[in-house]
Amino acid sequence: MSDTANELQLSQQWADLDVLERVLETDDFIVFINKSECCDYKTSDKYDAKPPTDKAKYARLISEASNVENSPHIFLSRHDKIGFKRLICEGIARTLENEYSAAKAAYEAAKAYLERRQNEQSREWYLSAAAITTGALLLVLAVVALVCNLNQVELMAGLGAYLVYVELGFVGALLSIVFRMGKTSFDFGAKQRLHYWEACMRVIVGGIAAMVAVFAVKAKLLFGGLVNPDNEVMFLMFLSVAAGALEKWIPSLIASVGKHKISASSGEEKK
Repeated sequence: MSDTANELQLSQQWADLDVLERVLETDDFIVFINKSECCDYKTSDKYDAKPPTDKAKYARLISEASNVENSPHIFLSRHDKIGFKRLICEGIARTLENEYSAAKAAYEAAKAYLERRQNEQSREWYLSAAAITTGALLLVLAVVALVCNLNQVELMAGLGAYLVYVELGFVGALLSIVFRMGKTSFDFGAKQRLHYWEACMRVIVGGIAAMVAVFAVKAKLLFGGLVNPDNEVMFLMFLSVAAGALEKWIPSLIASVGKHKISASSGEEKK
């Protein structure tokens, strides 16, 4: 039989299925992504008459496909989602062919693929929140300073410089977040709102740290009399940025969620 005739036969055999994209089809089975963008498969009566070489592994790996597919992935673009589903379908196909090691490797590849996309999404949420918070706070303080200046508020005579130090603290916190972002892994299990709140709080803490550092220098509690009066402004500006970067010492709420989640999962497995 020619290849074209074989393809036609297979198409007719599985013609009743709701297929969006076919991953693998043979005379015995077809593995595909359906039009609901879910992984699916169907076997022939001939295939069903033959038991798998290892029933326990077969059942476990078929079940694993559902576990992997149910991982959070709604944020994926359609292209990435189809790529993720194809890896899962590859695992199903290898399972149906009794190639259990290859099936497990395919599922691991799907998990790794999704984890990379989750980390990218988490970093996008985190950086966006930090950048927007910094920009918003800088704008608010600039408007406050401008309004007070236009209305000749006497308090601004000494307060203006301190607002600049606070703003530099915000910038220092943002730079700290950006510089370590490539080395940071977030737990995607934490909600999007938690990513936003943590990033916002770190920027705010950076501004507070800058203010505390400046007050400490002014009160001679920090660096004593080592600061040269002629260079005091530049020194305090540099110190404000450095103090803002101290936000990195705050324990991560997202990491805490991740540790709790892992511990809970381990406890369930032990049961």
